[in-house]
Amino acid sequence: MPIVHVYSFDRSVEAKRNVIRGITEVMCREYKVRPENITVKILPMERDHVAHGGHLVSDRPPPWAAPMPASTPADVNSGELPCR
Repeated sequence: MPIVHVYSFDRSVEAKRNVIRGITEVMCREYKVRPENITVKILPMERDHVAHGGHLVSDRPPPWAAPMPASTPADVNSGELPCR
């Protein structure tokens, strides 16, 4: 019995239904199992428990706001976080 865990920030119930439906379809097709044998768990994440690029998600602007400045090529290639 496949179990799929999806870690996600809060989304609408409709979005969760769509994700669960899509994951179930792919698992049925690729693993050759019946839908009732697949468990999908959506696990909520707190924005102050997750970081991207060394910054808490809660400190970043929301996706609909202006984008954060891009890293310079040196920052990306060095693998180090730029000190500010």
